[in-house]
Amino acid sequence: MLRLDRWLGKSGLKIPVIAFVVTSCALSGSLYALSPWYEIIVNRSDSLPGTVFWLDKTTAPHCGDTTVLYIPVDSRFFRGSRLIKILKGCAGDIVQTSGREVFVNTRSQGLAMPKSTIGNHVLYVSPDTVIPPDQVYLFAPHAQSY
Repeated sequence: MLRLDRWLGKSGLKIPVIAFVVTSCALSGSLYALSPWYEIIVNRSDSLPGTVFWLDKTTAPHCGDTTVLYIPVDSRFFRGSRLIKILKGCAGDIVQTSGREVFVNTRSQGLAMPKSTIGNHVLYVSPDTVIPPDQVYLFAPHAQSY
């Protein structure tokens, strides 16, 4: 068994180490207690600028907000993962395409990819449409985001 009290007593680090442990425990406990309403999300890709995001589960996202999309485990792509995207189109907004360029309310959002990132699935551009109620258009500025 490691005797930390001997090591800490000799090094003069006893108070800083105890303060770190107490602070870490308090922070972890607070995050756990708040988890039904808030969550810290770590972005492990380069699809969006930023690495750590604070997710507020108590309010619905609005156009322009960064949000998290939970992918069902039975889906075709990204099974069981969370994707962080920017909400660019809301119910009633108009989505149009010209070739592979996508527009939301006449503002260009970029080019739709012709194939999936690994190249084994053809990706189709959706027809021009009005976003229906309870649906949104999500976006990421990365060239390989779709």
